[in-house]
Amino acid sequence: MFMADHDLPVTHFAEGSFMPLLVNRFVFSLAPAQAPFFLRPLVKTVLSALDAKLVAGPLDASLKYVRLPST
Repeated sequence: MFMADHDLPVTHFAEGSFMPLLVNRFVFSLAPAQAPFFLRPLVKTVLSALDAKLVAGPLDASLKYVRLPST
């Protein structure tokens, strides 16, 4: 399969640095539904804060890096 010169670094970046952020966001979004009924609001609040602190900033920076220049 042919790959352009700019595809290889982005592919490695996506697998090594971008994917863990996406997995964290996915887990943080699923966990409140798995929590006991009375703890769901607390779990949702805590995981939303964790997502905002640990995932949102690096994810935005990663999206800026992955965005390829338009031709």
